[in-house]
Amino acid sequence: TEKHFRRARGRKVQLGLADGTQLSGRIGETRDGSTALVVRQGRNWAVREISLTDIATAVVQVEFSPPAQAELE
Repeated sequence: TEKHFRRARGRKVQLGLADGTQLSGRIGETRDGSTALVVRQGRNWAVREISLTDIATAVVQVEFSPPAQAELE
């Protein structure tokens, strides 16, 4: 639900989309039925807006070190 994604903001997550695509990234802002996912695009970071209805599975990843500042901006 949207509430779960709002609570997980800033956490690293592995998403399985309804079309079978797997994505890994950091949860950003969640609103209006979609969430921003910060993903690695080459050497840079990109933000992808993903509709919550397109997400089939989501698993929060365990991290032992703090994320890079560029990932959180």
